[in-house]
Amino acid sequence: MVIGILFPQLVLENIMLRHVSLGNLTMDGFGSSDCHDGARQSNGTQGADPENNTLANIDLPVEARSLPPGIVEKRTDLYMRKLWGDPAKDLVTRPKYLLAMAVGIHQFDNVNKMVSKFPKETTTIILWHYDGVVSEWHAMDWAKTAIHIAAKKQTKWWFAKRFLHPDVVEPYDYLFIWDEDLGVEAFDLEEYIRIKRIYGFEISQPGLFPGLGAQWEMTKRQVGREAHTFVMEQPGYCASVHAPPCSGFVEIMAPVFSRAAWRCVWYLIQGPAYQKVGVVDSVWVTHLGIPSLGNQGESSNGSEAWVGVRERCVHEWDIFKQRMAMAEQKQLALGNISSAPPLLHQSLLRRDTFGTFRRRLSLKKQNPFLRG
Repeated sequence: MVIGILFPQLVLENIMLRHVSLGNLTMDGFGSSDCHDGARQSNGTQGADPENNTLANIDLPVEARSLPPGIVEKRTDLYMRKLWGDPAKDLVTRPKYLLAMAVGIHQFDNVNKMVSKFPKETTTIILWHYDGVVSEWHAMDWAKTAIHIAAKKQTKWWFAKRFLHPDVVEPYDYLFIWDEDLGVEAFDLEEYIRIKRIYGFEISQPGLFPGLGAQWEMTKRQVGREAHTFVMEQPGYCASVHAPPCSGFVEIMAPVFSRAAWRCVWYLIQGPAYQKVGVVDSVWVTHLGIPSLGNQGESSNGSEAWVGVRERCVHEWDIFKQRMAMAEQKQLALGNISSAPPLLHQSLLRRDTFGTFRRRLSLKKQNPFLRG
């Protein structure tokens, strides 16, 4: 699934949607207004009232416009509530991290190890069950206070788009959307956050221990370094040193987003981000590469179940490129674009990482242990 796109810097005359550049973000100054609330404000309406966490005179749906100004809160959360007592005393501490994973019961032991790295006092856990199995997880105490959502044979990005709206994620400092098969023996949460803040990363991941599961040079752990933001890839992989996958690039098995970055990524709005995207090397994980969701596919014509899942990924990427090409042509026809940068879909065709993905897919058919 595509979670971010490097959009050309278009000047939209009629569509009041501000260009977002993660390269210019600051940890404290970006906030939630730059991606979505900012678009509301540009329409002449007032945005959020920081004093009372409400939205005043925003562009509400027709059904809600008769509500008194300020009654609509600008965000919610995933904090568990009590059914009794004083609501103000529901939380002893407010969690600042949100860990979300798509899981199957066969990964029970490894998920338990991963969760142990996130203190319950500071972390909200949400498990998306792609196999529909929920009750067995309650054997662990932490799972009894986790949030469980079940939908069979769905990916973590299917869940994330539907259940992690930016207004829900807003109270958390950082969002971890991780695969269930990460080895976390060397991972230390607070040390990771410390380094991430020093380097100002809005989107990051722990370095991947080289070996099984390490797909790209950018995301491999660089021994002897604290963090890195770019690498030299194989010839032809990167249009420039500032283009993915040489920089501005993390893989989808272990991304970590600030609340500001997630608000942009969720809406698929992402500007030149290489200055604020990086890999933390001194705190790393191992991608174990254990067959999981791929085995939830269906076998056909003698091929294994995972083959159809991978081919579906390629097919959906092609569909997305077609949609983007059509959208750009419609935008050009409206005459709203006052500059003429290269069209996005043409850029995607030139830097199609799924072209490499297709080649790796053919190799993986010969070697099932090859990742990517």
